[in-house]
Amino acid sequence: MDEINSAQRLQLDVLEEEYRRRHGVAVEWLKAEIGEGDVFENDVARALLSEKGAWFECIDLPMEFSGAAGGPCDHRFISDNEMTALTETLRSIAEEEPGDGLVSFSLLVLYGRSGVADDRAAFVYQMRRGGDGELLRPVRAGAIQPERMPRLVRCSIDLKVEIQGIPLRRGVIVCLGGIGERNLLVLMQHEGMDVRNLGAQEAGALPN
Repeated sequence: MDEINSAQRLQLDVLEEEYRRRHGVAVEWLKAEIGEGDVFENDVARALLSEKGAWFECIDLPMEFSGAAGGPCDHRFISDNEMTALTETLRSIAEEEPGDGLVSFSLLVLYGRSGVADDRAAFVYQMRRGGDGELLRPVRAGAIQPERMPRLVRCSIDLKVEIQGIPLRRGVIVCLGGIGERNLLVLMQHEGMDVRNLGAQEAGALPN
């Protein structure tokens, strides 16, 4: 199983300290809002589901965190074939020229623990638009590895139109591989009035 070496661990610790300084209060607030629930995890990431919402985080990368509070999030277990198909659909979006209907798109695929510090075990892609709608230069690292089953697929997406194979238009898709003999798919919608998106909050500023 992939492991993180001492140099990578030191780098991650520095990043974690900075992240907690900027966002730690907001993260803890959101976790408190969602409360206790059912926890699912593998060697790379964990997710908590409750009647009040859901959150997800990487075990070795605390700054990789997503959550939504305000009501239960849709979730289900999917097969390896379904997870592979979802990964392929998301990969195809990352490789195509972004259309006007795609506002922002961030994809993280991890194949093992070392992927949080070594892009040989990961694929990362991020695109977004500036305030004037102009497409900014995308960020890309690593590669999709079709011969391996991902341990984690996380996609944050904002669409103006529906795309076949994508189960939501605005929010976060999280899929944890190897939860028992299945894979857990969680959909964190960021469209409802009662759903709160941590990413929309300024560091240290909490909703009333």
